[in-house]
Amino acid sequence: MNEVDPIIQMKYLATREEVIIKRALKIHKGLTFNTSMEIEFIKNDGEVKNIFTFTPKLMTINSKYEISNARYVMNAHINGMIDRYTNQGSGWVIKSNKES
Repeated sequence: MNEVDPIIQMKYLATREEVIIKRALKIHKGLTFNTSMEIEFIKNDGEVKNIFTFTPKLMTINSKYEISNARYVMNAHINGMIDRYTNQGSGWVIKSNKES
């Protein structure tokens, strides 16, 4: 898994997330959840490090047909937060990340 690119990591984890969510939906008949991503940023060739957790709002779903859209919305929100943090010459680059 590419530890640096959050989009690639999200794609690799998509199937696993959907399986877990479907199992929970069968048991609970409705679910409120979110996906978060912890990212370690570096600046100035590693001299400065910072770890941030990007967490979108909780979403509620009631059927398996809503899973894909809910995941899409959450991942787009995470990507937007990352872009806002790294753009406009901030100097921050992603060193590693993990999804939870």
